Amino acid sequence: MSDMNMSEDAAKKEFERWAEFHGIKTASSDVRIQGQVQKAKERMIKAFFSGELVLDDSGVLEYTISGRSPHGFAGEKVRISGMTGKAWMAMDKYGENEQIHQLIATASAVTGKDVGWFGNLANPDFLLFTNVIALFMNA
Repeated sequence: MSDMNMSEDAAKKEFERWAEFHGIKTASSDVRIQGQVQKAKERMIKAFFSGELVLDDSGVLEYTISGRSPHGFAGEKVRISGMTGKAWMAMDKYGENEQIHQLIATASAVTGKDVGWFGNLANPDFLLFTNVIALFMNA
């Protein structure tokens, strides 16, 4: 985690910069989708604000796993690159009733982490990754 927190306004601007860089739509006429986008956006803004999430100039996120996750995971920095064909194809291994598996397979493809690695994370860390992937899918 960064030693310095950014202002809430700066955190919101970082989110918007990331979304724009990756062509992510942050508005939808579908109320259900808009609610999901809003929750994911709020989680990411909170992580930017706290310094757990950082965006570099090439659009790559770096997330510091929180102290809520077990020893050996907490404090680890994980880079989250943009979506590629490999990331989209990772979902094909799972059926349409395995949506969490699809999200985690995609997270694995954009982070280089094994699918099983994500199962060790505390819920807030796990949700950060699934929210980022869900937003990528809204591009």
